Amino acid sequence: MKKIFGALLLLQFFSFCGYSQVLKPSAKSRQVLSDSSKLSSKSTSNKAIKNKDAKIEQYLIIDYKGNTTFLDTSLTIYKQYKFNYLRKDNFALLPFANVGQTYNQLSKDFNNYKLLPDFGARARHYNYFEINDINYYEVPTPLTELFFKTAFQQGQILDAFFTVNTSRQFNFSIAYKGARSLGNYQHQITSTGNLRFTSNFKTKNKKYSAKVHIVTQDLSNEENGGIKDEDVANFESGDEDFLDRSVFDPNFENAENILVGKRFYLDHKYNLVKSDDSLTNAVSLKNIIYFEDKYFQFDQTTSNDFFGDSFNETNIRDRVTLENFYTKLLLNYKSSIIGDINLGVSFNDINYGYDKITLLDDEQIPNRIKDQVFSIEGSYLKNIDDFEFEFDFGANIIGDIDGSFFIADVTYNLNKDTVINGKVAVTSNKPNYNLLLNQSDYINYNWNNTEGFVNQNNIDFKLEFKSKKLLALSAQYTSIDNYSFFSFEGESNLIKPKQIEESIHILKIKANKEFKF
Repeated sequence: MKKIFGALLLLQFFSFCGYSQVLKPSAKSRQVLSDSSKLSSKSTSNKAIKNKDAKIEQYLIIDYKGNTTFLDTSLTIYKQYKFNYLRKDNFALLPFANVGQTYNQLSKDFNNYKLLPDFGARARHYNYFEINDINYYEVPTPLTELFFKTAFQQGQILDAFFTVNTSRQFNFSIAYKGARSLGNYQHQITSTGNLRFTSNFKTKNKKYSAKVHIVTQDLSNEENGGIKDEDVANFESGDEDFLDRSVFDPNFENAENILVGKRFYLDHKYNLVKSDDSLTNAVSLKNIIYFEDKYFQFDQTTSNDFFGDSFNETNIRDRVTLENFYTKLLLNYKSSIIGDINLGVSFNDINYGYDKITLLDDEQIPNRIKDQVFSIEGSYLKNIDDFEFEFDFGANIIGDIDGSFFIADVTYNLNKDTVINGKVAVTSNKPNYNLLLNQSDYINYNWNNTEGFVNQNNIDFKLEFKSKKLLALSAQYTSIDNYSFFSFEGESNLIKPKQIEESIHILKIKANKEFKF
């Protein structure tokens, strides 16, 4: 509740500080835009001012790639699909018993176009805001959005958002998403918070532009190990005495975990040669810099046989950290004849691991994975009549961590309603860090696979047909070599990472159609 009330007070403060703006479009745009979408805003004196120049199409939302859409205020069934904890359509995700816990994936997606491994603890990352989850804004008047929903047993979810343009050139936004839910079972409280700040800036001559964001987030869960085996029959029976789920005894009631992360991100671009029309070539220089620091921590007051034997009987604490500094320099050339070409080099400084060294069966488990990786990346985009061709590639050229990807994407606009898309992707990357190296106070959960595990190689083919009148249909075939995963070990039900040499072949078909009556 403190997090939610804090978000409301913060939003109220910025609402009082907001003021009406008038961003006058050109004479040409005034003729195109209809007066039927006039909006009004209030000044600090609470005097209503009709803003004839503010149209819904001017409330711009810009993603991390620079693609732009505008605010959607329509009420449709698709808004209902997104009225949940994740704030997006959670089709094929089966939620756990409490809001803010993790999900079971009913339809697995193996696409990974990254050159470096992920942090791990992926079950805790569904509500973790990555770089591609952050949007930037440009608005003619201050804009506020509030999302509220109740959760299980004294629980609430609030997502408060505010953005304002102080001028045509500068926008900032601030948002806070907080959730707390007691849950229906013993020792299952979830408490999460995501604070986001963004800024979008461009000079008057539009030669220089910059996007900045700062994100801090913490995702906390109490852990109980699920109900005991002897209670499963009562759980499934439907007996009225057991419909109250709090009567079940969980495996333990003394553990919790938390994922904490903060990120500072800058994406800025300078147009060396600016294009004034579609026939002129354009050259720009782009630089991306960010630093991300995160840790995952598991605490338990006393050890439990559920996880096997342990080094310590009390005060169990497993904590792993990742520090990642990244910078990329990119040169862009754009021509109406040749197309859109991007070529760049990037640098990653990685520091993942623990603050201790573990000795197990006279074998030393190292505490760190450190590397400095140089990579090359590029893309090509070209439109020819109704076809759009896009190619992306990347490869690590210096460093101990190997990784590469190549993506070919072709889109054909059959007509205004129908689009056909074909995609081929070939990727090779290391398994996640926690599959390579892990340390724990529980003996079984210590391993070092930095030398033993090889790259996972994927080949992916996808074909999509999209039509609002007919249906949306997609077919995807994926072939995976050296798949890495967590597996049960024998009859003990303890977990160990495993990599299989056999190929895995997956065919996924998805269809979607909206019917109105």
